[in-house]
Amino acid sequence: MEERRPTRVRRRWLWRWRRNPLRRRSDRAEAWFVLTVWACALLGGVLSGWAAQTATSDSLAASRSAALRVQAVVTEIPLADPENGTVVESYGKGAWAKVRWTDGDGTTRNGAAWIDAGVAVGTSVPVWTDDRGKLIPEPVDGAQAERQAVLLGVLSGMAVAALVLAGGRLALRGLERRSVGQWETEWALVEPQWRKRMLG
Repeated sequence: MEERRPTRVRRRWLWRWRRNPLRRRSDRAEAWFVLTVWACALLGGVLSGWAAQTATSDSLAASRSAALRVQAVVTEIPLADPENGTVVESYGKGAWAKVRWTDGDGTTRNGAAWIDAGVAVGTSVPVWTDDRGKLIPEPVDGAQAERQAVLLGVLSGMAVAALVLAGGRLALRGLERRSVGQWETEWALVEPQWRKRMLG
């Protein structure tokens, strides 16, 4: 006996838009719903990505313009060789050290800064402060800030689009279940008449 292969059903794109005597109003409503979800995902992803990129870019530019670069003197290295004052243990290429610097108004300040490993006590190193004279991490430069803003914008846009598509898919599943229920109800009414005609 020859083995029969199962018939493979090809998926047709845009089937809800094609003319078909079996197509119902609910199929057309589903088609418009799918189109709306995709449009919202695309528009929402683009707008949220643009907003996130702009906000990040503005925030990084503001922090960069508010940062002030000053020269500080290394006063103490906690993990240091007492003979020559150089770092003997550090985290990779840097270490924490106590530094002293003078603000623009002449106030002398002290704080802890991340410096390159191997720097001796008494060495002048660049540090960054905010408008209140507090030490802050070195701000990112323009090119790096732009890359971060673009990356955050892309990720934000993709996340919003994915959420819209996932919500649309869940809603469409509910619509399809309702449509199948309607088909079953209609078939329950038609099937007895059809059976009488077929079987006589």
